[in-house]
Amino acid sequence: MFRKIVAVALPLLVSLPAMSMNVLTSIKPIQLIANELVAENDSLDVLLASNTSPHDYALKPSDVRKARSADLVIWYGRDLEPFLESVVTDNEHVLTISEISGLQLRAFDESHAHDHHGHDHGTHDPHFWLGTEPSRTVARAITDQLIELDKDNEAQYKAKLEVFEANLDKTIVDIREQLAPVQQEGYYVFHDAYGYFEAEFGLSQLGFFTVSQIVVLARKH
Repeated sequence: MFRKIVAVALPLLVSLPAMSMNVLTSIKPIQLIANELVAENDSLDVLLASNTSPHDYALKPSDVRKARSADLVIWYGRDLEPFLESVVTDNEHVLTISEISGLQLRAFDESHAHDHHGHDHGTHDPHFWLGTEPSRTVARAITDQLIELDKDNEAQYKAKLEVFEANLDKTIVDIREQLAPVQQEGYYVFHDAYGYFEAEFGLSQLGFFTVSQIVVLARKH
């Protein structure tokens, strides 16, 4: 009898789908990093569309449900997504990027405050994804969190992180080669958000404009 039970039950056990996690990110840049790191069976979603600003976003009831039902929520923190602060506290598993140990964030200078009318980024630049080393640190922290919640897929998470870092190293070499001919050329931008990228690749930003008034608000000497 026992052999018959085993013979019937074993195919059912083998056919059971692998456990998957529901991972929710706040904004597109964070989703793009997480997309390279989650397991094949994991579900990955993002709250804000790529053309939506986090500075004046209003949560919808569906957003709240997503955040509360996710196995893991990944956001930068209140300086970038203040609308999420009250919601993430309801989730047990949250990765707050601005609080990652060892993450080197760029401190803003005084001129930065003039570029952000109506919202505040805090004292440090939240655009970490434009720097390769901050992105690497964040990817490692995401992987650690995924492994903590899903130890059965630890080998897969570690393998994906290894590929991510290898691709990142290649991208650094490629960007340096592409920018070499124009590295000393000065330029202006419409948003002071490229500090990580400019510092890493030695670019020469002269200053930035605002969209509301086409005047130079800051000029670097």
